[in-house]
Amino acid sequence: MKNSYTCPACGKEFAWDDETDETLVRCPSCKGEMIAPKALLDKGFRLGDYEVIRRIGVGGMGEIYLADQLSMKRCVALKILHDDIAGDKAYIQRFFHEVRMLAAIEHPGIVRAIEAGYDKGIYFLSMEFVTGSDLKRMLDDGKIFSEADALKIVRELAKTLKYVWDSKGILHRDVKPANIMISEDLEVKLMDLGISKNIKENLELTVPGMMVGSPQYVSPEQAKADKTIDFRADIYSLGATLYHMICGEPPFNRENSVAILAAHLSDPVPDPRKKNRKISLACAELIKKMMAKKRDERFSSWQSLISSIDSMLASMETPVRRSESPGSAASSSSAGRAKSIFLHSKPRIAIFALLLLILLALLINLAIVSAGQERHRKAKNLYDTAEKFIRDNPDPLREIRVKLEMLESAAKAGDPKIAKIAKKRMGEVVEFAKREKSGIEKKQKIESFEEVRQKAYSLQIKGEFRKALDLLTKYRDEGPYSADPELRKLADREIEFIKRKMTKEEGQ
Repeated sequence: MKNSYTCPACGKEFAWDDETDETLVRCPSCKGEMIAPKALLDKGFRLGDYEVIRRIGVGGMGEIYLADQLSMKRCVALKILHDDIAGDKAYIQRFFHEVRMLAAIEHPGIVRAIEAGYDKGIYFLSMEFVTGSDLKRMLDDGKIFSEADALKIVRELAKTLKYVWDSKGILHRDVKPANIMISEDLEVKLMDLGISKNIKENLELTVPGMMVGSPQYVSPEQAKADKTIDFRADIYSLGATLYHMICGEPPFNRENSVAILAAHLSDPVPDPRKKNRKISLACAELIKKMMAKKRDERFSSWQSLISSIDSMLASMETPVRRSESPGSAASSSSAGRAKSIFLHSKPRIAIFALLLLILLALLINLAIVSAGQERHRKAKNLYDTAEKFIRDNPDPLREIRVKLEMLESAAKAGDPKIAKIAKKRMGEVVEFAKREKSGIEKKQKIESFEEVRQKAYSLQIKGEFRKALDLLTKYRDEGPYSADPELRKLADREIEFIKRKMTKEEGQ
């Protein structure tokens, strides 16, 4: 049974067959190896009213199983939370938020929720089980959709998302192929409202500054962790999904998640016709508008998008009449005149060719200048995004790897000036982190010594000088900072003080 997993090294998803008897899995993207993902629940495991049949998916919050609902004698999809997050109140709140979201929606295009519960230390949610396949598995198997079929699927999804937005004020925030099911009856259903957001409730279920969504399909405003997103973020993600369906790959394929997010923020939307020549100009323009960097340049409503798709589908069904081409035969007299003109026009042709070469040189120079300006714009955008992330995460030791990766992306964008600034900033980030870490370590050392010194002082008050000396000596020679010269010096000073005090006490 193939499932999707995320490589911890490069952040890219890949398919893995649970039934394969292997200890290690190799990521097809970065070639890194990891321990083969193992299902949390075994076949036959009982959870409330449900008996596990097999695992069918893995998500960021937990795993999904095909299970038998014993009381109703039907198959359901059973979603459970990972053990390491089940004790986190914020995640539990988000989990039950998903339940409330699903329960509030009755629509044929949404996978229906059945029950949420807690049993044997496991939080679970049972949902309608849809027989069929999700788009991601179909794409992973090499499926490339025709333009018409892809538009029909996107139209159905747009209608569903229009319903949840217009009637409930709900955003999905994670529209992607893995969350789109095509049933055996060819019904299109949207899954996983786990990170959806109800604008009316204004729920804050995510960490401030944390991006919500999947990197390959996320909108620029989500990549910036903008809290003011609306339905146009879902339109962007749906556009990226449409691109993947007709081209066989996401719009931005990069080496890691940070680079992918940077592309969503800065790179122009790629023309799908370069990947698939069968795609029409109208479809390319549709994707370009759906994935516009500025949300004000996208479709102003779900209905306007649906209407545009309807027009495109209608034009596909209408045969196009081609105008008849004019006759290609020419009279011999016309040929003669053409030959005469050619013979008498050689000087003019030479002048024209020279002018053409000059124009071509100017165009090449303009293209070089334009390319340089574009590289500068992209690099500056990447650098500004990195700076904003650093401001939003002021702790020098927090998210340092992400900070450096974002700055490195700006440095590699091809603009020498920005590269110099970004590299200097990378050095500053590393230096600030070293200082902060050094300060924390120094504070910990002092606190550690003070704790031992206080215990030694308590022993001195009781007259137990020998025990106080033994405590400090052992701390100096065997303690966690025994190799630190500064701490050893402090300990020696305290030991000498106690010895003098003990000698004085004994002399009396």
